[in-house]
Amino acid sequence: MFWMLFLPAFSALASSAAPRRHVAGLLEVCGFLLVSISSLGRLRNLGLEFVAWDRISWRATVRCVLWGISTGAGAVLLSKFSHQVIALRPDWNKAVLIVLLAPVLEEIVCRGYLLTFLLYLAKPTGWPFARMAAVIAAAVIFAAAHVGNAGITWLQLSCIGAMGCLYGSLRIKYGSTAPAVLAHSTYNLALCLSSWLGM
Repeated sequence: MFWMLFLPAFSALASSAAPRRHVAGLLEVCGFLLVSISSLGRLRNLGLEFVAWDRISWRATVRCVLWGISTGAGAVLLSKFSHQVIALRPDWNKAVLIVLLAPVLEEIVCRGYLLTFLLYLAKPTGWPFARMAAVIAAAVIFAAAHVGNAGITWLQLSCIGAMGCLYGSLRIKYGSTAPAVLAHSTYNLALCLSSWLGM
C-alpha cells in the first residue's frame, strides 16, 4: 500500500500533463502521507524493517523541523555570499514533489536501506569511527545521486553532502528514518520559500 500510493502521486506531479492531473496527484500525495504517518512503527515485513520507519517524540519532531529550516536558511545565506544559485524554482506541483515525496523516497533508500547496509558492513571492523564512516559514505552516495540534475553546482553538491551527513546522524540518533524525512522536507521547503520570496 505504501508504494502503491507513492508511485502514482510521483508520476502525476512530475508530469507536464494538464493541471487536472496535478490536482489528482496532490490528492494522491495526501493519501500517501496519511498512510505513511499511520504506518509509523508498523513496517516490519517484506524487507521494510530495514527502513526503520518508527515513531519519534514531539520534541524530536520539533528538533528535526528546526534543523531542516535552519540548515535551509544557512544554505540560502551561503548562496548569497558566494553568488551561486542554490534555491529551487519549482511550480507548485514540483514543490509538492520536492517537499513531500522526494524526501520520503530518498531517505528510505539512503538512510533506510543504504545506511543500514553500510552500518552492517562497518560493525565487524571494530573501528571506532565506523558509524561515522558509514554516515559519510551514505552522504557521498546521496550527493552523487544528484549529479545528474540539470545545472547542479559544486556548492549545491557540497550542501547536499553535508545535509546527507545530518540526515544520517538524525537516523542514528533517533533510530528512525522519520527524523531524516522531516529535516529533509523542511530543508527543501526553506529552499522553495526563499526562491518564491525572491531571496
